[in-house]
Amino acid sequence: MTKNTWNQLKLNDHLKKFPGGDKMSLIQYATKLNMTNFVCGVGGACNAGQPCYPLETPDWYILFAVQQWNSYMNVYYEAVSYGIAIVQSSMNALIASLFPASDTSAIRNIKANLGVQAAFSQVTGTIMIDFMLAIGSSSGPWFALFDFLNFIMVAGQGVAAFAIKEPPAPLQDGFFQWSNTAYYLSKYEEVIHKQIAEEGKKRIAAGISTDQGIYGVVKDGNFIEPANFASLPELQERIRLLASALGLNMLLHSINAFITVGSDPCNDKGKNGAWPEGTRLSWCDKPDGTMHNIVIAKDGKTHNDINSASLINSYFGISTELIINSSIKCQNMNKGWNYVPWAKDKGALPKGPDSDCVFNLPVCYTQDKNVHKKIHKKKWTTARAWDFAEAKKALGALIPKPKK
Repeated sequence: MTKNTWNQLKLNDHLKKFPGGDKMSLIQYATKLNMTNFVCGVGGACNAGQPCYPLETPDWYILFAVQQWNSYMNVYYEAVSYGIAIVQSSMNALIASLFPASDTSAIRNIKANLGVQAAFSQVTGTIMIDFMLAIGSSSGPWFALFDFLNFIMVAGQGVAAFAIKEPPAPLQDGFFQWSNTAYYLSKYEEVIHKQIAEEGKKRIAAGISTDQGIYGVVKDGNFIEPANFASLPELQERIRLLASALGLNMLLHSINAFITVGSDPCNDKGKNGAWPEGTRLSWCDKPDGTMHNIVIAKDGKTHNDINSASLINSYFGISTELIINSSIKCQNMNKGWNYVPWAKDKGALPKGPDSDCVFNLPVCYTQDKNVHKKIHKKKWTTARAWDFAEAKKALGALIPKPKK
C-alpha cells in the first residue's frame, strides 16, 4: 500500500488508457468489474473488498484508492459540522468579553423612585396648604419654613434624579453580534457541505480516465497509503481553526472594524513600538517602522480600544499581524475589500486561517494625500476621512470618464 506499488504497477497508465474510460462513470467502471454494490458519495460506503476477489489486482488498487478518497470526503463532511459547532459555542465566551453586558435596571429604578418621591412631596405640600386655607388657619412662620423645606427637598430629589447617569452601553450589542456570527457560520457550513457533495457527484459522474473524474484524485497513488489518511479529530481541528478565523473575521466586520496604516509612529510600549496589548490591536512591522492598528468606526468617530482585545490572540491563537497582513494582501490583490474568493464558485475553499482573504477587513492608508489632509488639516477623525475617501472612490467608479 505505497506509491511505489502504484508506480510499479503503472496504475496511472492503466486508468488513463482504460477502454472507454473518457466517457465511463465510476459506477459503470465498478459494474464492469462485477462490483455492483460499489456506491460512493456523501453518505456512501463503497468498499473494494479483498484483493483478487472478485477483482484483478490493478483494478482493486484503483478502487481501494477510490474507497480511501470517499472515506476522506465523508470524514471531512462530518468534521465540518463538529468543528463549526465547537467554534459557535466558543464564540460565546469571546463575544461576552468583547461586549460585556451591563445591567442598568437598578440605576434606572433609583432615578424613577427619586422622581416619584419628588412628585409626591410636591403634591403633599400643595394639599396641606389647600387644607389649611380651607379651614381658615393662618399660616405662620413655622408653616412657611416647612413649606420652604418641602420645596428644597423636592428640588433636591429632582436634581439627583437628573444628575445620576446610567453607565455607557457597549459599542455594539453582544447578543446581536453572537446571533449574527452564529448565523453566518452555519451558512458557511452549508456552503462547505454543498461543495463537498457536488464535488463528489462530479467526480463520480465524469469519465474515470479524465482529470475531472476519479483519475484526477487517485493518480500517482495519492490515496493509496492508509497512513496518510487524516483522522476525524485531525480534520475537525483543521476545520475548527479555519472556522474560528472566519468567525472572528465576521465578528470584526459586524462591529465596523477596519485597519489604519501609518496613523501613528511606532514609538509606543508594545512590540516594535506598537501600542501595548490589552484593549488594543496594534502591530508594527519593525522598530520605528509603520504602525498598523485595528480600530472601530462608530458614528463617524474612531475608537481605538476594543474591550478584552488580547483574548483574540490568547483564546483563538490568531495574531494581530495575521489579520492585518491577510487583509492588506486581499485588498491589494482584488483592489477592494470584503472580497470572498471562494464564494459563488470563484475558487477553492480556504485550507487554513492564513489562506487568501480569510481575513478581509477594510484597510485605510492614512498616508494617502486625501485622507492625510482631512485628518491633519481639517481635523477629521480617521473613520470620517476614510469614509469620505471610499465614497469618493466609489462615485468615481460609477461616473463614466469622458471620451477623448
